[in-house]
Amino acid sequence: MRVVLDVNVWVSGLLWRGVPGKIFDLAAANKITIYTSEPILADVEEILVRKKFQARINTLNTSVKELLSIIKHRSVEY
Repeated sequence: MRVVLDVNVWVSGLLWRGVPGKIFDLAAANKITIYTSEPILADVEEILVRKKFQARINTLNTSVKELLSIIKHRSVEY
């Protein structure tokens, strides 16, 4: 199955896991293929750099750049 994730699903899955995190697990198990695009990546970046997410990103000991790298690794760009 091929899916395109909404920006909010990416942000939630990256920062809190929850149900969106289970979607990532399905992709890791090759049960689904996640597709993304440059505009989606740009939107995710625009959201992740917001001040309200910085504390959570710091708690996870990561960076916006690393989170975007995760997206690129877990998806196919179209």
